Amino acid sequence: MEKSKAILNKLSEQAVSFRTESISQVLILFEDRVNYLGDCCLFVDKLPYLRTFFNKANLTAVSFNLKNVRFFKAFLANNPHLDEISSANWLELDYSRFDVVVVATYREEAVLAMFQRRYEEQILSGRFNLVVLSLSELLLPPGPKARFIFPVLQSLEMYLKVHRSGQLYISDAERKWADAWLEARGMKENDSLFIMLDSTSNREKLIRIDVYFDVLASLLNNSDAKVLVFDERSIGKEEFYREWLGAENMNRIIFSKSMGLREDLCLIGSGYTRLVFGPCTGLMHCASSIYNNYVNNGLPLEDVPLMVTYTGQYGDPRETAAKWWGGSPLVNCLLLKKKGDRKEIVQLKNLSEEEKELNDQLPCIEYTADVLADFLNQRITETGLIRS
Repeated sequence: MEKSKAILNKLSEQAVSFRTESISQVLILFEDRVNYLGDCCLFVDKLPYLRTFFNKANLTAVSFNLKNVRFFKAFLANNPHLDEISSANWLELDYSRFDVVVVATYREEAVLAMFQRRYEEQILSGRFNLVVLSLSELLLPPGPKARFIFPVLQSLEMYLKVHRSGQLYISDAERKWADAWLEARGMKENDSLFIMLDSTSNREKLIRIDVYFDVLASLLNNSDAKVLVFDERSIGKEEFYREWLGAENMNRIIFSKSMGLREDLCLIGSGYTRLVFGPCTGLMHCASSIYNNYVNNGLPLEDVPLMVTYTGQYGDPRETAAKWWGGSPLVNCLLLKKKGDRKEIVQLKNLSEEEKELNDQLPCIEYTADVLADFLNQRITETGLIRS
């Protein structure tokens, strides 16, 4: 116990005295929860600013879960701000290669134990000058009981806390593939693609099923619209939709079945996409990041799809719509509030800073089809992106 405390103290001292301009190699050792795409987006959004803070240093990322490396390589394809996603086991990595290790994990005590086991003598003698910094509390959602023990560099944390627009990088070739895939399934030149996100990690984030299908039926009144639904696990969504919508509407529904994450991201970024609608979920964050990148590369704002996410109660007071969507300028983030005897949709962007921190919104099951359909159809008309 005393040795481990001495090692932590020594590492903490080194975290105070280093100079960012001398850093050339940075390792990001992170906890990944592959079922939570939104958490992954928050992590990925910070990468360019980590690089900038550390004077454009080389960035390497290592996941605690080796099984998920393939997933992250798909998620981060074409990202210019990360030099390598390593497949190395974090327990066996050569940490002497790096100047700084940034940890974002619930397992900080296990990381310290690893340093003690492998580098105790070098650390205590001052021959191992690695800087270890924690971003665990900033980047991880509230989780299991964990002790974050490594030092926090306040200047880095404050720099990363600033809301900035995240980006995902879809290449021209990938976008052409997406367009061709949709055309092979009936999309025509003047058609508009409505992407309906119907699942999330937490059922409480979803509107009622009957409300969802009533909203979808309303959207299908747009004669040039076709709808894309993701069925990544092939659980039989097509038959379920047929029961709700009737056979006559199914020729306007396209199902993406058993596709990989990268392919689904490309479809979101297709040239046909005119609407993305869904709950506060990872794919909505991905849509936001894809079109942030398109805009940064010259896509006119008037050509950005209408992106609408509905939110409810988050449960934990640290989780708010402002936290998740405050840095997403292209997304219309909806909250449902009670005004007298009426339920009324408000947009996050129209709230004051004080109002954004209130926890007075209604849960998602309180949304009605009328209030959502009215909002969507009004915005569809205003944008002019979609023909009626």
